[in-house]
Amino acid sequence: MKNTTTNHITKEKQSYDKILSNAKKSIAEERINELLDKNSLWLELSAIAGYNLYPKTNFENNIICGIGKVNNTYSMIIANKPEIKAGCYFPITIKKHLRAQQIAIDLKLPCVYLVDSAGLYLPMQAESFADSNGFGKIFYNQALLKQKKIQQISIVFGTCVAGGAYIPAMSDEIIMIDKQSKMFLAGPALVKAAIGEITDDESLGGAEFHSFQSGVNDYFVNSETEAIQTCRKIIKSNSNNFDIDSIEKNESLYNIIPEDARLPIDVLDLIKNIVDNNSFIEFKANYATSIITGYATIANFKVAIIANNGALLANSAQKATNFINTNNKKNIPLIFIQNIAGFMVGTHAERSGIIKYGAELIHAISCSSSDKITIMINNSFGAGNYAMCGRAFEANFVWSWPNATTAVMGYNQALSVLSKINHKAALNPKEFESKYKQQSHAFYSSARLWDDGIIDPAETRKILAYSLLIINQKNTCI
Repeated sequence: MKNTTTNHITKEKQSYDKILSNAKKSIAEERINELLDKNSLWLELSAIAGYNLYPKTNFENNIICGIGKVNNTYSMIIANKPEIKAGCYFPITIKKHLRAQQIAIDLKLPCVYLVDSAGLYLPMQAESFADSNGFGKIFYNQALLKQKKIQQISIVFGTCVAGGAYIPAMSDEIIMIDKQSKMFLAGPALVKAAIGEITDDESLGGAEFHSFQSGVNDYFVNSETEAIQTCRKIIKSNSNNFDIDSIEKNESLYNIIPEDARLPIDVLDLIKNIVDNNSFIEFKANYATSIITGYATIANFKVAIIANNGALLANSAQKATNFINTNNKKNIPLIFIQNIAGFMVGTHAERSGIIKYGAELIHAISCSSSDKITIMINNSFGAGNYAMCGRAFEANFVWSWPNATTAVMGYNQALSVLSKINHKAALNPKEFESKYKQQSHAFYSSARLWDDGIIDPAETRKILAYSLLIINQKNTCI
């Protein structure tokens, strides 16, 4: 159902754009622009990670992660922003870095690290250091990337200390800039405190020292520009020249979702707006219509689509499971379009076996051999989040529209449940509503990396096409 009287998605998008515009620009952006091929689309990941997470530290997102073309090869770029806390790693910085590495591992993307970091943020070391997904996991992932023969290159742009020095050290190739790059496990002050030796940055770990004496460095250059050009030459070139810019924005998608999220949505209309013209072929079109399944092409890439068209019923779970298992033989990328309030509940739903068939769908998604992309266009509640390949199910990419909401259940249901089990406590409905809706909002989710970023609905087709191009590089590389 199209809604022409409101444009609430546009308002959410404007709020998101304002958050991005208020973020301080960094030399890291300039370095990335110089590294990328001319006119390469930049697919930034988790752009608002850390938003409102650490207000007492004046924290801003101090690492940039994204995918772009370097020497005609889609590559993962991870760049420190040294002007923010010297590029130190907060807990959310680590989480963002790890997510970028996981995508690189899954999609066999060369990694370029633009390193300029003082290492771990010491005031938060207890939350960052020793756990299984702490700072050390970055280096574990680098070892896995090397084992899988996925290229890793580091350009050292500044002073990299302790853990910040291990990132280039664990890379395949290192580029250091004369009189600018520094690498050491402990700086001069700590060396003096630890062993009484008096030294300076250049003598301890400058580019010249590591190029001519220690042998740690591989490429000794005289400027940032030379460093970036050297990196571009090192990256192995691939040959995929699809013109992403030929895909135009489609602002009619702003009106797909009604302002009242409980109203029905014409998901077939949405699908037709993001796939190639007349390419969608529906699978079991007349059966279990609360879920839509079918095949199409996007930018000439074959895709298998699963989209919510209402609550998940037992027969719709069976239909989706059948579709996924059938598609495994074809190995076509799966696209999940989430707008789901959860599994249907009640006596009739239980009698139909919703628990069993919902569980079988979750099993099918978890064990599917196909690549997966998830888009959250509206609601993503409860087990519906799981059954439609939410973050926990390791999709290659998870994108959100700015109006998307993620929670265990909708606000009204949550208030009703809590009021009944907590009737003796003073539950303030207004305070609860404010907190619950804030924690369900797309900005809250994206700040915590529950997705890979918020996208403009009008650019859904372009983002999907770019995601598919990146996946295709993995599937065609030798």
